[in-house]
Amino acid sequence: MAKKTSPKVSPIGQSFDNFLNEQGIAEAVQIEAQMRVMAWMIEQQRKKIGLTKAALAKEMATSRSQLDRILHPETAAVTVEVLDRAARAVGLRLKIDLEPIAA
Repeated sequence: MAKKTSPKVSPIGQSFDNFLNEQGIAEAVQIEAQMRVMAWMIEQQRKKIGLTKAALAKEMATSRSQLDRILHPETAAVTVEVLDRAARAVGLRLKIDLEPIAA
């Protein structure tokens, strides 16, 4: 019996990365995505250890409203220092990594 092969499908248009680069927003999108992932990780850890937002804010020596801004970084700029305090308050270590830019 002859083996059927799938027809090759050509991608339509360009890659998402190319689109972001052409729009001049690739770097900003990457940074925002990383911030959202870190905020999500802090929030998940907070829930895992049973810490309330109020208790986390107290541990960080900040207000509950400031904590909400940290956990939703698209609404405000979050400094590395504040992100590190949030991570430490839930038992995580902030790790920032640099890597070469692909040519």
